[in-house]
Amino acid sequence: MRVIIEDDLFAIALKSIHQPLGTSDPAILDQAAERNRALLPGIVALDPTMTNAAALLADSSYPIGYNRTFDALGAQLLNPAVEFVLPEEGAMLWIDTFVVPTSSTRKSPAWQFIDFILCPEMNDLITNESFVATANERATQFIDPALDFSQRSRSRRISGRTATGHYILSYRHQLWQELKSITTR
Repeated sequence: MRVIIEDDLFAIALKSIHQPLGTSDPAILDQAAERNRALLPGIVALDPTMTNAAALLADSSYPIGYNRTFDALGAQLLNPAVEFVLPEEGAMLWIDTFVVPTSSTRKSPAWQFIDFILCPEMNDLITNESFVATANERATQFIDPALDFSQRSRSRRISGRTATGHYILSYRHQLWQELKSITTR
């Protein structure tokens, strides 16, 4: 089977062996890497910057995709037969972050922008137009019910990464480079 994978292949493998995403145990990471090696023959893309994932899912070139929400919902707009589902094992939570560097000389306008972008009406616009989920509960009243993932997220095991030590990040990177070298599609 041909599968598009745009995101962290380790997250998929760790979830499939019922392990936490932020694991720091090299033996578990080795198990995940072995699981990934087994999956690689069916994976056709490992590119997180892939811009045409929605079209590739919509035209049935790739019957399965582990993609960002906006790719799946964009594919649904192109082909209503495309279905967005969360894996039984759970999925990785994603989040966008706004920060103001301490060295910024324009902190006030930066904070004004963050206040503006986080208001419920703007979150509504962002979610309804780009299919990116929001964590702003006050915005859900404005969001197209088909795009409200809050109920789906609560009913499934959605987990985020925890802080991971430098050694483990380095080890994961090493395993990732090894896997990428096996297949470059």
